[in-house]
Amino acid sequence: MHALKRAAALFSAAATVCAVALMAGCNSTQVQENVTFEFPYPEHIELTWWYGYDDTYFAGAFTTLEEHPYMKRMEERTNVHMSFRRPTADTLDGLRGELESMMASGDMTDLVTQGYFGLTFEGNTIDSAIEEEIYLALNDYVDVQMPNFNALREQYSMIDRVIMTSQNNILFIPKISNIENYQNSLQTSGLVIRGDFLDELQLDVPVTVDDWYNVLTQFKVQLGVEIPLAIGSLIYAPSMSNDVFITCYGQRYELYLDSETGKVKYGAIEDGVRQYVTMMNRWISEGLAVTTDLTAEQRASDSVGAWGGNADDIMNLKSQALNSQYELVAAPDPVLNEGDKITHRSSIVPTGGATSESVYFAWECSQPAIAAKWLDQFFSEEAYMETSYGVEGEDYTLDSDGNVTFTEKVTGVTDPSGKANIRYGIAQNAFLDSFWHDPDVIIDHVYNDEAKAACQVWSQSTSEDSLVPGELLQFTDEESELLAQLDSFWNIQQGNLKGFMNGDKDLSEWDDFVSDMKEGGIDEYVAVYQSAYDRYLNS
Repeated sequence: MHALKRAAALFSAAATVCAVALMAGCNSTQVQENVTFEFPYPEHIELTWWYGYDDTYFAGAFTTLEEHPYMKRMEERTNVHMSFRRPTADTLDGLRGELESMMASGDMTDLVTQGYFGLTFEGNTIDSAIEEEIYLALNDYVDVQMPNFNALREQYSMIDRVIMTSQNNILFIPKISNIENYQNSLQTSGLVIRGDFLDELQLDVPVTVDDWYNVLTQFKVQLGVEIPLAIGSLIYAPSMSNDVFITCYGQRYELYLDSETGKVKYGAIEDGVRQYVTMMNRWISEGLAVTTDLTAEQRASDSVGAWGGNADDIMNLKSQALNSQYELVAAPDPVLNEGDKITHRSSIVPTGGATSESVYFAWECSQPAIAAKWLDQFFSEEAYMETSYGVEGEDYTLDSDGNVTFTEKVTGVTDPSGKANIRYGIAQNAFLDSFWHDPDVIIDHVYNDEAKAACQVWSQSTSEDSLVPGELLQFTDEESELLAQLDSFWNIQQGNLKGFMNGDKDLSEWDDFVSDMKEGGIDEYVAVYQSAYDRYLNS
Protein backbone atom coordinates (compact mmCIF):
# COMPACT_ATOMS: atom_id res chain seq x y z
CA MET A 1 0.00 0.00 0.00
CA HIS A 2 1.23 3.52 -0.83
CA ALA A 3 2.65 5.29 2.26
CA LEU A 4 0.09 8.08 2.11
CA LYS A 5 -2.79 5.65 1.65
CA ARG A 6 -1.54 3.73 4.69
CA ALA A 7 -1.52 7.02 6.57
CA ALA A 8 -5.20 7.57 5.82
CA ALA A 9 -6.07 4.09 7.06
CA LEU A 10 -4.06 4.56 10.23
CA PHE A 11 -5.64 7.93 10.92
CA SER A 12 -9.13 6.55 10.46
CA ALA A 13 -8.52 3.61 12.76
CA ALA A 14 -6.87 5.71 15.43
CA ALA A 15 -9.69 8.21 15.42
CA THR A 16 -12.13 5.56 16.63
CA VAL A 17 -9.93 4.79 19.63
CA CYS A 18 -8.80 8.05 21.14
CA ALA A 19 -8.29 11.46 19.55
CA VAL A 20 -5.72 12.38 22.18
CA ALA A 21 -3.46 9.47 21.25
CA LEU A 22 -3.11 10.52 17.64
CA MET A 23 -0.18 12.85 18.16
CA ALA A 24 2.28 13.93 20.80
CA GLY A 25 1.20 17.54 20.61
CA CYS A 26 -2.50 16.98 21.38
CA ASN A 27 -4.23 18.96 24.11
CA SER A 28 -6.45 17.66 26.86
CA THR A 29 -8.39 20.91 26.47
CA GLN A 30 -11.76 20.66 24.75
CA VAL A 31 -11.46 21.36 21.03
CA GLN A 32 -12.24 24.99 20.27
CA GLU A 33 -15.31 25.32 18.03
CA ASN A 34 -14.83 27.29 14.83
CA VAL A 35 -16.36 30.48 16.20
CA THR A 36 -14.74 33.82 16.93
CA PHE A 37 -12.76 34.14 20.15
CA GLU A 38 -9.97 36.31 21.50
CA PHE A 39 -6.34 35.78 22.44
CA PRO A 40 -4.89 35.16 24.94
CA TYR A 41 -6.72 31.84 25.05
CA PRO A 42 -8.07 31.11 28.56
CA GLU A 43 -6.24 27.77 28.72
CA HIS A 44 -2.65 27.03 27.73
CA ILE A 45 -2.50 25.34 24.33
CA GLU A 46 0.30 23.19 22.95
CA LEU A 47 0.61 22.91 19.17
CA THR A 48 3.26 21.24 17.01
CA TRP A 49 4.66 22.16 13.61
CA TRP A 50 6.83 20.04 11.30
CA TYR A 51 9.04 22.68 9.74
CA GLY A 52 11.13 21.38 6.89
CA TYR A 53 14.13 23.65 7.37
CA ASP A 54 16.83 23.29 9.98
CA ASP A 55 17.77 26.16 12.26
CA THR A 56 20.95 27.00 10.36
CA TYR A 57 18.59 28.75 7.94
CA PHE A 58 18.49 31.52 10.54
CA ALA A 59 22.28 31.94 10.53
CA GLY A 60 22.70 29.93 13.71
CA ALA A 61 21.62 32.97 15.71
CA PHE A 62 19.49 30.88 18.04
CA THR A 63 19.33 27.18 18.78
CA THR A 64 15.66 26.52 18.08
CA LEU A 65 12.74 28.41 16.58
CA GLU A 66 11.00 28.20 19.95
CA GLU A 67 13.76 30.40 21.37
CA HIS A 68 13.30 33.21 18.89
CA PRO A 69 12.22 36.40 20.70
CA TYR A 70 9.18 36.82 18.47
CA MET A 71 7.94 33.28 19.16
CA LYS A 72 8.25 33.92 22.88
CA ARG A 73 6.24 37.13 22.58
CA MET A 74 3.63 35.30 20.50
CA GLU A 75 3.19 32.77 23.30
CA GLU A 76 2.73 35.53 25.86
CA ARG A 77 0.08 37.22 23.73
CA THR A 78 -1.82 34.09 22.69
CA ASN A 79 -1.17 31.52 25.45
CA VAL A 80 -0.28 29.13 22.64
CA HIS A 81 3.09 27.37 22.66
CA MET A 82 4.28 26.15 19.25
CA SER A 83 6.81 23.32 19.30
CA PHE A 84 8.75 22.70 16.11
CA ARG A 85 9.74 19.27 14.91
CA ARG A 86 12.69 19.58 12.58
CA PRO A 87 13.89 17.08 10.00
CA THR A 88 17.17 15.27 10.47
CA ALA A 89 17.91 14.11 6.91
CA ASP A 90 20.38 16.10 4.81
CA THR A 91 18.98 15.29 1.35
CA LEU A 92 15.66 16.08 -0.34
CA ASP A 93 14.91 12.37 -0.72
CA GLY A 94 15.66 11.86 2.95
CA LEU A 95 13.48 14.78 3.99
CA ARG A 96 10.63 13.53 1.85
CA GLY A 97 11.04 10.08 3.37
CA GLU A 98 10.87 11.50 6.89
CA LEU A 99 7.63 13.30 6.16
CA GLU A 100 6.07 10.28 4.46
CA SER A 101 7.05 8.09 7.43
CA MET A 102 5.45 10.59 9.79
CA MET A 103 2.28 10.50 7.74
CA ALA A 104 2.23 6.71 7.57
CA SER A 105 2.83 6.29 11.30
CA GLY A 106 -0.03 8.55 12.31
CA ASP A 107 2.33 10.64 14.42
CA MET A 108 1.51 13.85 12.60
CA THR A 109 2.19 17.32 13.92
CA ASP A 110 -0.66 19.82 13.96
CA LEU A 111 0.90 21.95 11.21
CA VAL A 112 3.19 20.88 8.40
CA THR A 113 5.49 22.82 6.12
CA GLN A 114 6.33 20.37 3.36
CA GLY A 115 9.25 22.22 1.85
CA TYR A 116 10.46 21.47 -1.66
CA PHE A 117 10.06 17.71 -1.36
CA GLY A 118 7.85 16.93 -4.35
CA LEU A 119 5.27 14.92 -2.38
CA THR A 120 2.45 13.44 -4.41
CA PHE A 121 -0.79 11.81 -3.37
CA GLU A 122 -2.73 8.87 -4.71
CA GLY A 123 -5.20 10.92 -6.74
CA ASN A 124 -4.68 13.15 -9.75
CA THR A 125 -4.96 16.48 -7.98
CA ILE A 126 -3.86 18.11 -4.76
CA ASP A 127 -7.43 17.66 -3.49
CA SER A 128 -6.49 14.01 -3.07
CA ALA A 129 -4.64 14.99 0.11
CA ILE A 130 -8.04 15.87 1.59
CA GLU A 131 -9.76 12.77 0.20
CA GLU A 132 -7.04 10.58 1.70
CA GLU A 133 -7.47 12.33 5.07
CA ILE A 134 -3.90 13.61 5.11
CA TYR A 135 -4.64 17.36 5.31
CA LEU A 136 -7.69 19.43 6.23
CA ALA A 137 -9.66 21.66 3.91
CA LEU A 138 -9.26 25.08 5.52
CA ASN A 139 -12.07 27.11 3.93
CA ASP A 140 -14.21 27.40 7.05
CA TYR A 141 -11.27 28.08 9.35
CA VAL A 142 -9.90 30.77 7.05
CA ASP A 143 -13.30 32.45 6.79
CA VAL A 144 -13.80 32.67 10.57
CA GLN A 145 -10.33 32.83 12.09
CA MET A 146 -8.11 34.68 9.61
CA PRO A 147 -9.25 38.29 9.05
CA ASN A 148 -5.71 39.56 8.40
CA PHE A 149 -5.11 36.93 5.74
CA ASN A 150 -8.53 37.56 4.20
CA ALA A 151 -7.80 41.28 3.95
CA LEU A 152 -4.77 40.43 1.84
CA ARG A 153 -6.85 38.07 -0.30
CA GLU A 154 -9.20 40.94 -1.05
CA GLN A 155 -6.31 43.23 -1.89
CA TYR A 156 -4.41 40.72 -4.05
CA SER A 157 -6.59 38.39 -6.12
CA MET A 158 -3.46 36.48 -7.06
CA ILE A 159 -3.48 34.80 -3.64
CA ASP A 160 -6.71 32.94 -4.36
CA ARG A 161 -5.27 31.75 -7.64
CA VAL A 162 -2.61 30.02 -5.57
CA ILE A 163 -4.57 28.62 -2.65
CA MET A 164 -7.85 27.53 -4.28
CA THR A 165 -7.71 23.98 -5.62
CA SER A 166 -9.64 22.79 -8.68
CA GLN A 167 -12.42 21.73 -6.31
CA ASN A 168 -12.38 25.14 -4.56
CA ASN A 169 -10.73 23.86 -1.42
CA ILE A 170 -8.16 25.85 0.53
CA LEU A 171 -5.52 23.26 1.35
CA PHE A 172 -2.70 25.44 2.67
CA ILE A 173 -1.81 28.93 3.88
CA PRO A 174 0.99 30.39 1.75
CA LYS A 175 3.88 32.55 2.69
CA ILE A 176 3.43 35.77 0.71
CA SER A 177 6.49 37.59 -0.58
CA ASN A 178 7.29 40.09 -3.32
CA ILE A 179 3.65 40.12 -4.33
CA GLU A 180 3.60 43.84 -5.04
CA ASN A 181 6.48 43.77 -7.52
CA TYR A 182 7.46 40.14 -7.92
CA GLN A 183 8.35 40.36 -11.62
CA ASN A 184 10.94 43.05 -10.94
CA SER A 185 12.17 42.16 -7.48
CA LEU A 186 15.71 43.02 -6.49
CA GLN A 187 18.25 40.30 -7.27
CA THR A 188 21.04 39.54 -4.82
CA SER A 189 23.00 37.20 -7.08
CA GLY A 190 24.32 37.15 -10.62
CA LEU A 191 27.54 37.19 -12.62
CA VAL A 192 30.68 38.46 -10.90
CA ILE A 193 34.01 39.12 -12.61
CA ARG A 194 37.48 40.15 -11.51
CA GLY A 195 37.62 43.91 -11.98
CA ASP A 196 41.38 44.05 -11.41
CA PHE A 197 41.90 41.58 -14.27
CA LEU A 198 39.79 43.82 -16.52
CA ASP A 199 41.81 46.87 -15.49
CA GLU A 200 45.07 45.11 -16.21
CA LEU A 201 43.85 44.26 -19.71
CA GLN A 202 42.18 47.67 -20.16
CA LEU A 203 38.83 45.99 -20.78
CA ASP A 204 35.34 47.07 -19.73
CA VAL A 205 32.86 44.88 -17.88
CA PRO A 206 31.47 42.58 -20.61
CA VAL A 207 27.94 43.28 -21.77
CA THR A 208 27.36 41.19 -24.90
CA VAL A 209 28.12 37.53 -25.53
CA ASP A 210 30.94 38.61 -27.89
CA ASP A 211 32.34 40.81 -25.11
CA TRP A 212 32.38 37.81 -22.82
CA TYR A 213 34.15 35.63 -25.36
CA ASN A 214 36.85 38.26 -25.80
CA VAL A 215 37.29 38.86 -22.07
CA LEU A 216 37.50 35.15 -21.23
CA THR A 217 39.98 34.60 -24.04
CA GLN A 218 42.17 37.43 -22.76
CA PHE A 219 41.95 36.09 -19.20
CA LYS A 220 43.25 32.73 -20.42
CA VAL A 221 45.80 33.83 -23.01
CA GLN A 222 47.17 37.06 -21.55
CA LEU A 223 46.86 36.40 -17.81
CA GLY A 224 47.01 32.60 -17.71
CA VAL A 225 43.86 32.33 -15.60
CA GLU A 226 43.19 28.64 -14.96
CA ILE A 227 39.37 28.94 -14.91
CA PRO A 228 38.29 32.00 -16.92
CA LEU A 229 34.59 31.26 -16.26
CA ALA A 230 33.33 28.73 -13.72
CA ILE A 231 29.97 27.28 -14.67
CA GLY A 232 28.71 25.27 -11.74
CA SER A 233 25.27 24.63 -10.32
CA LEU A 234 24.16 28.23 -10.93
CA ILE A 235 24.93 28.27 -14.64
CA TYR A 236 25.00 24.78 -16.02
CA ALA A 237 22.27 22.62 -17.58
CA PRO A 238 20.03 21.06 -16.43
CA SER A 239 19.88 23.73 -13.72
CA MET A 240 19.46 26.38 -16.38
CA SER A 241 16.50 27.98 -14.66
CA ASN A 242 19.29 29.91 -12.90
CA ASP A 243 21.42 30.38 -16.02
CA VAL A 244 22.18 34.02 -16.77
CA PHE A 245 23.57 33.36 -20.26
CA ILE A 246 20.72 31.51 -21.96
CA THR A 247 18.32 34.43 -21.60
CA CYS A 248 20.24 36.41 -24.22
CA TYR A 249 18.57 34.16 -26.78
CA GLY A 250 15.13 35.38 -25.70
CA GLN A 251 13.93 32.35 -23.76
CA ARG A 252 14.58 29.93 -20.97
CA TYR A 253 15.32 26.26 -21.24
CA GLU A 254 12.00 25.20 -19.70
CA LEU A 255 8.46 26.53 -20.16
CA TYR A 256 8.38 30.15 -21.23
CA LEU A 257 6.00 32.62 -22.85
CA ASP A 258 6.38 34.01 -26.34
CA SER A 259 5.08 37.47 -25.50
CA GLU A 260 4.47 38.39 -29.13
CA THR A 261 2.08 35.50 -29.77
CA GLY A 262 0.93 34.70 -26.23
CA LYS A 263 1.90 31.09 -26.82
CA VAL A 264 3.48 28.79 -24.26
CA LYS A 265 6.66 27.14 -25.48
CA TYR A 266 9.28 24.78 -24.09
CA GLY A 267 12.75 26.17 -24.62
CA ALA A 268 14.78 22.97 -24.52
CA ILE A 269 13.81 22.09 -28.09
CA GLU A 270 13.90 25.64 -29.45
CA ASP A 271 16.61 27.02 -31.71
CA GLY A 272 17.70 29.49 -29.04
CA VAL A 273 18.76 26.67 -26.72
CA ARG A 274 20.58 24.99 -29.62
CA GLN A 275 22.51 28.22 -30.14
CA TYR A 276 23.18 28.45 -26.41
CA VAL A 277 24.55 24.91 -25.98
CA THR A 278 26.60 25.39 -29.16
CA MET A 279 28.14 28.52 -27.67
CA MET A 280 28.87 26.84 -24.34
CA ASN A 281 30.28 23.79 -26.14
CA ARG A 282 32.78 26.07 -27.84
CA TRP A 283 33.70 27.90 -24.65
CA ILE A 284 34.20 24.64 -22.73
CA SER A 285 36.22 23.01 -25.52
CA GLU A 286 38.50 26.06 -25.69
CA GLY A 287 39.03 26.09 -21.94
CA LEU A 288 37.24 29.41 -21.47
CA ALA A 289 34.53 27.87 -19.29
CA VAL A 290 35.02 25.06 -16.79
CA THR A 291 32.19 23.04 -15.28
CA THR A 292 32.95 23.22 -11.58
CA ASP A 293 31.50 24.46 -8.31
CA LEU A 294 34.07 26.74 -6.72
CA THR A 295 35.39 26.54 -3.20
CA ALA A 296 35.70 29.69 -1.08
CA GLU A 297 39.47 29.50 -1.49
CA GLN A 298 39.20 29.41 -5.28
CA ARG A 299 36.91 32.43 -5.36
CA ALA A 300 39.45 34.42 -3.35
CA SER A 301 42.39 33.26 -5.47
CA ASP A 302 43.71 34.42 -8.85
CA SER A 303 42.81 31.10 -10.51
CA VAL A 304 39.25 32.13 -11.46
CA GLY A 305 38.07 35.06 -13.57
CA ALA A 306 34.26 35.01 -13.35
CA TRP A 307 31.39 32.95 -11.93
CA GLY A 308 27.81 33.06 -10.75
CA GLY A 309 28.16 34.82 -7.41
CA ASN A 310 26.26 36.97 -4.94
CA ALA A 311 26.42 40.09 -2.81
CA ASP A 312 28.36 38.32 -0.08
CA ASP A 313 31.13 37.63 -2.61
CA ILE A 314 31.25 41.34 -3.45
CA MET A 315 31.49 42.31 0.23
CA ASN A 316 33.77 39.66 1.67
CA LEU A 317 36.17 38.13 -0.83
CA LYS A 318 38.47 41.12 -1.19
CA SER A 319 39.46 40.92 2.47
CA GLN A 320 40.14 37.19 2.10
CA ALA A 321 42.30 37.45 -1.03
CA LEU A 322 46.09 37.23 -0.93
CA ASN A 323 46.34 39.54 -3.96
CA SER A 324 46.19 43.13 -2.66
CA GLN A 325 44.83 44.27 -6.05
CA TYR A 326 41.86 41.88 -5.86
CA GLU A 327 38.65 43.56 -7.03
CA LEU A 328 35.33 41.85 -7.73
CA VAL A 329 32.56 43.57 -9.68
CA ALA A 330 29.06 42.65 -10.83
CA ALA A 331 28.23 42.06 -14.48
CA PRO A 332 24.76 42.28 -16.01
CA ASP A 333 23.07 39.34 -17.69
CA PRO A 334 24.68 39.09 -21.16
CA VAL A 335 22.82 40.18 -24.29
CA LEU A 336 23.40 39.48 -27.98
CA ASN A 337 23.47 43.16 -28.92
CA GLU A 338 24.20 46.11 -26.67
CA GLY A 339 20.95 47.78 -25.70
CA ASP A 340 18.91 44.55 -25.74
CA LYS A 341 16.63 44.05 -22.75
CA ILE A 342 16.43 40.71 -20.97
CA THR A 343 12.82 40.00 -19.99
CA HIS A 344 12.97 36.22 -19.58
CA ARG A 345 14.65 35.93 -16.23
CA SER A 346 13.50 32.88 -14.30
CA SER A 347 10.08 33.52 -12.81
CA ILE A 348 9.86 34.49 -9.17
CA VAL A 349 6.95 32.95 -7.30
CA PRO A 350 5.12 35.76 -5.47
CA THR A 351 3.56 33.41 -2.93
CA GLY A 352 4.53 30.11 -1.42
CA GLY A 353 3.01 27.39 -3.57
CA ALA A 354 1.74 23.92 -2.81
CA THR A 355 5.21 22.50 -2.23
CA SER A 356 7.19 25.42 -0.86
CA GLU A 357 6.92 27.25 2.46
CA SER A 358 3.16 26.93 2.75
CA VAL A 359 1.51 25.65 5.92
CA TYR A 360 -0.81 22.65 5.90
CA PHE A 361 -3.08 21.52 8.72
CA ALA A 362 -2.89 17.79 9.46
CA TRP A 363 -6.16 15.89 9.26
CA GLU A 364 -5.73 15.13 12.96
CA CYS A 365 -4.82 18.71 13.96
CA SER A 366 -5.75 18.94 17.64
CA GLN A 367 -6.96 22.56 17.56
CA PRO A 368 -7.50 23.76 13.96
CA ALA A 369 -9.47 26.88 14.92
CA ILE A 370 -6.80 28.00 17.40
CA ALA A 371 -4.03 27.12 14.97
CA ALA A 372 -5.68 29.18 12.21
CA LYS A 373 -6.15 32.21 14.44
CA TRP A 374 -2.58 31.87 15.73
CA LEU A 375 -1.20 31.73 12.19
CA ASP A 376 -3.30 34.73 11.16
CA GLN A 377 -1.33 36.91 13.57
CA PHE A 378 1.61 36.70 11.16
CA PHE A 379 -0.34 38.49 8.42
CA SER A 380 -0.88 41.74 10.29
CA GLU A 381 1.13 44.88 9.63
CA GLU A 382 2.28 44.81 13.24
CA ALA A 383 3.64 41.30 12.84
CA TYR A 384 5.40 42.30 9.63
CA MET A 385 7.30 45.03 11.48
CA GLU A 386 8.00 42.87 14.52
CA THR A 387 9.17 39.79 12.60
CA SER A 388 11.30 41.95 10.34
CA TYR A 389 12.81 44.45 12.78
CA GLY A 390 11.89 43.47 16.33
CA VAL A 391 10.39 45.69 19.02
CA GLU A 392 10.33 49.42 18.35
CA GLY A 393 12.40 51.28 20.90
CA GLU A 394 14.32 48.15 21.85
CA ASP A 395 15.57 46.65 18.58
CA TYR A 396 15.02 49.60 16.25
CA THR A 397 13.86 53.19 16.01
CA LEU A 398 11.82 54.97 13.33
CA ASP A 399 12.45 58.49 12.09
CA SER A 400 9.74 60.83 10.79
CA ASP A 401 10.10 59.37 7.27
CA GLY A 402 9.62 55.82 8.48
CA ASN A 403 13.27 54.82 8.09
CA VAL A 404 14.46 52.03 10.39
CA THR A 405 17.67 52.23 12.41
CA PHE A 406 18.73 49.23 14.46
CA THR A 407 19.83 49.83 18.05
CA GLU A 408 22.96 48.65 19.80
CA LYS A 409 20.99 45.60 20.97
CA VAL A 410 21.15 44.37 17.37
CA THR A 411 24.26 45.99 15.93
CA GLY A 412 26.40 45.13 18.96
CA VAL A 413 25.80 41.39 18.79
CA THR A 414 28.81 39.19 18.12
CA ASP A 415 28.75 35.87 16.28
CA PRO A 416 30.21 32.69 17.84
CA SER A 417 33.70 33.68 16.66
CA GLY A 418 33.46 36.86 18.74
CA LYS A 419 33.25 39.15 15.71
CA ALA A 420 30.66 41.94 15.66
CA ASN A 421 28.13 40.84 13.05
CA ILE A 422 25.08 42.89 12.11
CA ARG A 423 23.59 40.05 10.02
CA TYR A 424 23.86 37.71 12.99
CA GLY A 425 22.43 40.38 15.27
CA ILE A 426 19.39 40.92 13.06
CA ALA A 427 18.65 37.20 12.96
CA GLN A 428 19.11 36.79 16.69
CA ASN A 429 17.15 39.79 17.89
CA ALA A 430 14.60 40.53 15.21
CA PHE A 431 14.39 38.81 11.87
CA LEU A 432 12.07 35.83 11.59
CA ASP A 433 10.70 34.99 8.16
CA SER A 434 7.64 37.17 7.77
CA PHE A 435 4.56 35.67 6.15
CA TRP A 436 3.85 39.01 4.58
CA HIS A 437 5.71 41.16 2.03
CA ASP A 438 9.27 40.00 2.52
CA PRO A 439 11.36 43.02 3.58
CA ASP A 440 14.84 43.76 2.24
CA VAL A 441 16.27 43.82 5.77
CA ILE A 442 19.61 42.27 4.87
CA ILE A 443 20.01 44.39 1.73
CA ASP A 444 19.15 47.62 3.52
CA HIS A 445 21.05 47.10 6.75
CA VAL A 446 23.84 44.59 6.04
CA TYR A 447 24.98 45.17 2.47
CA ASN A 448 27.60 47.82 1.85
CA ASP A 449 27.42 50.31 -1.02
CA GLU A 450 29.29 48.00 -3.40
CA ALA A 451 26.91 45.11 -2.71
CA LYS A 452 23.85 47.32 -3.13
CA ALA A 453 25.21 48.58 -6.44
CA ALA A 454 25.79 44.99 -7.55
CA CYS A 455 22.15 44.14 -6.79
CA GLN A 456 21.08 46.99 -9.07
CA VAL A 457 23.29 45.63 -11.86
CA TRP A 458 21.81 42.14 -11.54
CA SER A 459 18.27 43.52 -11.44
CA GLN A 460 18.40 45.09 -14.91
CA SER A 461 16.77 41.91 -16.22
CA THR A 462 13.16 41.17 -15.38
CA SER A 463 10.74 38.27 -15.66
CA GLU A 464 8.09 40.32 -17.47
CA ASP A 465 7.93 37.91 -20.42
CA SER A 466 8.22 34.71 -18.39
CA LEU A 467 5.29 32.36 -18.07
CA VAL A 468 3.41 32.97 -14.84
CA PRO A 469 4.54 30.61 -12.06
CA GLY A 470 2.88 27.20 -12.11
CA GLU A 471 1.37 27.90 -8.70
CA LEU A 472 -0.96 30.40 -10.37
CA LEU A 473 -2.30 27.88 -12.89
CA GLN A 474 -5.17 25.46 -12.28
CA PHE A 475 -5.40 22.10 -14.02
CA THR A 476 -8.38 19.87 -14.62
CA ASP A 477 -8.36 16.29 -13.32
CA GLU A 478 -7.67 15.02 -16.84
CA GLU A 479 -4.81 17.49 -17.32
CA SER A 480 -3.28 16.61 -13.96
CA GLU A 481 -3.40 12.92 -14.84
CA LEU A 482 -1.73 13.58 -18.19
CA LEU A 483 1.01 15.71 -16.60
CA ALA A 484 1.72 12.93 -14.11
CA GLN A 485 2.27 10.53 -17.02
CA LEU A 486 4.49 12.85 -19.05
CA ASP A 487 7.88 12.53 -17.44
CA SER A 488 9.87 10.64 -20.07
CA PHE A 489 10.76 13.82 -21.96
CA TRP A 490 12.29 15.27 -18.79
CA ASN A 491 14.52 12.23 -18.36
CA ILE A 492 15.63 12.60 -21.97
CA GLN A 493 16.42 16.27 -21.44
CA GLN A 494 18.44 15.80 -18.26
CA GLY A 495 21.48 14.23 -19.81
CA ASN A 496 21.28 15.59 -23.33
CA LEU A 497 21.58 19.33 -22.75
CA LYS A 498 24.52 18.93 -20.42
CA GLY A 499 26.06 16.43 -22.82
CA PHE A 500 25.84 18.85 -25.74
CA MET A 501 27.57 21.49 -23.66
CA ASN A 502 30.46 19.42 -22.33
CA GLY A 503 31.06 17.43 -25.49
CA ASP A 504 29.74 14.06 -24.33
CA LYS A 505 27.18 14.30 -27.13
CA ASP A 506 27.87 15.53 -30.64
CA LEU A 507 25.88 18.57 -31.73
CA SER A 508 24.97 16.70 -34.93
CA GLU A 509 22.58 14.68 -32.73
CA TRP A 510 20.43 17.74 -31.91
CA ASP A 511 17.60 16.81 -34.30
CA ASP A 512 17.47 13.31 -32.81
CA PHE A 513 17.23 14.83 -29.36
CA VAL A 514 14.29 17.01 -30.41
CA SER A 515 12.56 13.97 -31.95
CA ASP A 516 13.02 11.99 -28.74
CA MET A 517 11.59 14.88 -26.72
CA LYS A 518 8.52 14.98 -28.94
CA GLU A 519 8.06 11.22 -28.69
CA GLY A 520 8.33 11.61 -24.93
CA GLY A 521 5.28 13.90 -24.91
CA ILE A 522 6.68 17.42 -24.82
CA ASP A 523 4.01 18.77 -27.19
CA GLU A 524 1.20 17.35 -25.04
CA TYR A 525 2.86 18.82 -21.95
CA VAL A 526 3.01 22.27 -23.52
CA ALA A 527 -0.62 21.99 -24.69
CA VAL A 528 -1.79 21.34 -21.10
CA TYR A 529 0.03 24.45 -19.87
CA GLN A 530 -1.33 26.49 -22.77
CA SER A 531 -4.89 25.54 -21.77
CA ALA A 532 -4.21 26.38 -18.13
CA TYR A 533 -2.59 29.68 -19.08
CA ASP A 534 -5.54 30.63 -21.30
CA ARG A 535 -7.90 29.97 -18.39
CA TYR A 536 -5.66 32.07 -16.15
CA LEU A 537 -5.94 35.02 -18.55
CA ASN A 538 -9.73 34.72 -18.64
CA SER A 539 -10.23 34.20 -14.90
